[in-house]
Amino acid sequence: MKPHGTSAGHNGLKSIDEVLGGGDYHRLAVGVGRPVLAQGVVDHVLGVFSQEDRLAVDIALDRSAHLANSFWRKGWEPLTHALNQRDHDTA
Repeated sequence: MKPHGTSAGHNGLKSIDEVLGGGDYHRLAVGVGRPVLAQGVVDHVLGVFSQEDRLAVDIALDRSAHLANSFWRKGWEPLTHALNQRDHDTA
């Protein structure tokens, strides 16, 4: 979780930056792993998730929504700390 940043070449973030007039917005990044050798990065990132990866993304999004709801009123720093914890038992 980051409070702002650059698009870092990500076309979706570039589009959001253009609409909002810059990169001053909160971001939640969820990793999608790395492609197998024969598969290109674009196909991997934009492709269909495996059942295992879909479950991992669903868990990450559910956890993030729960933590955002629980910590938002406590401020940005506690929320960011909770979201960035590797321990999935936080909150």
